[in-house]
Amino acid sequence: MNPRTAALIALIVPLCACNGTHGVEPSPSDPPVSSPAMADPAAADPALAGRTLTRTIERDANNDGIPESRVFITETFDAQGRLASRTREVDRDADGIIDSKTVTDFN
Repeated sequence: MNPRTAALIALIVPLCACNGTHGVEPSPSDPPVSSPAMADPAAADPALAGRTLTRTIERDANNDGIPESRVFITETFDAQGRLASRTREVDRDADGIIDSKTVTDFN
């Protein structure tokens, strides 16, 4: 993995609810991964009011620089900055085709 990709992942992964393992048990050394919206979807953050944010998490289990899977997490916030919905799309074999999609509404 190139240093730019590694730095980007280091910034994004702590913000999501996914630890990047996609079905593999995390090791005890894996840090817990969460976002402020995960802790309390009803908590308002005025900086997020009316925004939609998307994170991409790529898994490169064999460290060859080519991701084996991708997860896209899109969060939409209402006018007060409360989490309104979260969409999680999984591309299990990183072929560009979404294999599963989960939508959660917090209204």
